[in-house]
Amino acid sequence: MKAERTIAIIGDTGNFCPALAKQLAGKNVRLLFVSNDEEKELALKNRLDSANPPAEVDFTTCEKEGCWEADVIAFTHPETIEQGLIEKIKEVATQKIVLILSHEEDCPILKDKVNFEELLPHSMVVKVVLNIEKMQVGLLGNDEGSLLTVRGFFEEAGYTLKK
Repeated sequence: MKAERTIAIIGDTGNFCPALAKQLAGKNVRLLFVSNDEEKELALKNRLDSANPPAEVDFTTCEKEGCWEADVIAFTHPETIEQGLIEKIKEVATQKIVLILSHEEDCPILKDKVNFEELLPHSMVVKVVLNIEKMQVGLLGNDEGSLLTVRGFFEEAGYTLKK
């Protein structure tokens, strides 16, 4: 089955995304990880291939190419994102949903060193606070349509909206 959406995931591919990615296996989503770490890529691919059904997973080393292909761009560990990276992808992120993903316990999105809304003025930025253990998600953003889309996306993956 061909994926309806492609999500480019930029950031740590080690332990944060696999938990969410396993929930997305078989949900008509192609996961495109942007990574230069071949060892982590192989471990992640093996984990996701063992999901039932297996997730559609690809890798690229080019942020701009990965974001160009994507319908949704997701940044993990926003505290590590440099402004230069945002400048690299700015033109291909136009009119796309950009997810800024954080764990609830450390919640760095409340103290971003990068102002995503300012740097990506033509993108729909949605900040996502995940509690993976409780399968809950909190959403922050200014675009109602994007918030509804992202909410549906996470609910489809088994998460409930945190009030």
